[in-house]
Amino acid sequence: MVRTIIEPKGDQLIIPLAPEYKGKKLEVIYYSLDEITEDNTPSSSFSFSKLRGIISGDEANQLQEYIQKSRSEWDSHI
Repeated sequence: MVRTIIEPKGDQLIIPLAPEYKGKKLEVIYYSLDEITEDNTPSSSFSFSKLRGIISGDEANQLQEYIQKSRSEWDSHI
């Protein structure tokens, strides 16, 4: 993987490729560094309260039972 920051001088961008990337499908994403702010990061905007109501009560109970069973298995000797 190659990651670099460049500053184009015109309206075109020419990217020299390392030999191992020749003939391969590549994903190219570009954006201006001033488009990125700390507020756009998932960690700063994520809240567990956004997940409320995403599963039903029955599904939540099944999940809790599974977790309790798994935790009790940690204490058992195999």
